[in-house]
Amino acid sequence: MARKLLSLCRFGEEYHALKVEKQGDAIVTLGSLLEVTPETLPELCRWADEIFFSGAFPTSLYLWDELPKVGKKYLPALVEKSVQAKIGSQVAVTTKFYSGVPVEEVDRERTPLIAIPHQELQPVWQELLPFKEKIKRIAPLPSGLANLSASLVKVSSSFMVAWVSRRTTEIVVASPEGLVKIARSVPIGLVEGDDLDGFATERFIVDLGREIATTQTFFKQEFRQAAPAKLLLLAGPAVTRGLERFPLNVVGLSIRVPESSPFGGVDSTQIGPLAHLLGLFDVVEEFNFLPPELVSGRRSKRFYNLAYGVLAAGLIGAGCWLFLLEMEKRQLLKSYHNNLETYNETKERVLALQRDVKSLRPLKGWEQYYNEVYRLRPRWNMLLSELALKVSEEIILDDFLVQPDKKNQSKGAWRSSVNGKVRAENWQSGLEKLRSFGSELEASSCFVVVNLSYVPKKLSAPGARTFSFKMELEVKTEAELEQHEV
Repeated sequence: MARKLLSLCRFGEEYHALKVEKQGDAIVTLGSLLEVTPETLPELCRWADEIFFSGAFPTSLYLWDELPKVGKKYLPALVEKSVQAKIGSQVAVTTKFYSGVPVEEVDRERTPLIAIPHQELQPVWQELLPFKEKIKRIAPLPSGLANLSASLVKVSSSFMVAWVSRRTTEIVVASPEGLVKIARSVPIGLVEGDDLDGFATERFIVDLGREIATTQTFFKQEFRQAAPAKLLLLAGPAVTRGLERFPLNVVGLSIRVPESSPFGGVDSTQIGPLAHLLGLFDVVEEFNFLPPELVSGRRSKRFYNLAYGVLAAGLIGAGCWLFLLEMEKRQLLKSYHNNLETYNETKERVLALQRDVKSLRPLKGWEQYYNEVYRLRPRWNMLLSELALKVSEEIILDDFLVQPDKKNQSKGAWRSSVNGKVRAENWQSGLEKLRSFGSELEASSCFVVVNLSYVPKKLSAPGARTFSFKMELEVKTEAELEQHEV
């Protein structure tokens, strides 16, 4: 029997829905995209047998953490602690992580995880509360896009996805198995009709190219890997026609569009506009953000239904009072034995939990290890991003070295030396530009300028207008940044 599925997606102020029918393993869409309003949402939910919800969740955190090697039962606590250290311990979050081994060799030592603040999930749970028994999955929009794209494009390395809607564009870097590495939502869009305006189309293509290049740069800094060379474009015909008129200016990037459709009732040209609703059905189960109390309640209900069915089946065949008495006697004996087994199982579980509590003591050692190895080191991704933002076109960096401060090694201090040149018309102008660069670094939370050496009369080559400089910096550690943020 076919099941009626409802896919819902909210991003910004827009709320879309798609009716789907699942026949075995095949998914067939019923109709086209629907604009959802508070009045039509209850009617759509009543129609469905199962509800799938995806949202932009703007402040969600996507990380691939390198965590210390611990047993699986200790991993959730370690993941939670790592997330809280990055976003602040006072923010309540729901964190999910992928327990499988990533496909790419360069990622095998990392644990992919997603953390969403409770304040973003609560409105979803409240809005769908009357239909809570029908909710099958709640997942971030980038996860659905990455999952769908991985099924459409078979690759062996990380790739990019760009989904374009009316007002926003989601840019995602995904792994070959459909796990999100980086997700960004940018306020640019293009739909049918907008492409008739050549100026608007060209501006959109230029903005899209800039945002894709920014995402590539951030990916290289965060993952220390080459920028993805393939981009799957999920958009309507307007964007495709726009790219034919104004090619995307991103060097070395190969752009692909869906060439076939795995969904009944949807051709390849419709996959882009419906991608935010089609990618939700097979998202990795680890990234399902259903409330824990709802999941546990369903397990209890399934157990109750199973027990009720067994009891009813036993009583249906009773044809006489004597047989009923015999059945009651057997049920009582069975109940006694079951209770005895349950008591013994509970006792064993209590003993096992006691052993687990004792085994948790080594986590104190991991906490000390975490403090020494992570908190007393620089926040590398922020450090490099800050430096990249401060370097202007006139500053040429030759060396950038970061290492522990030997004089204050006991305090966990770090030092950096920067060697380079400043390009200017004369040495006075170069000095002003160098002072501006130093002021920018001083204003950053990551650096403190300790010493500056400038050689104004020494040219790097005959006729050149570049002047050498050397700068000594104090680099803030994770612990110092945390104290500064508080």
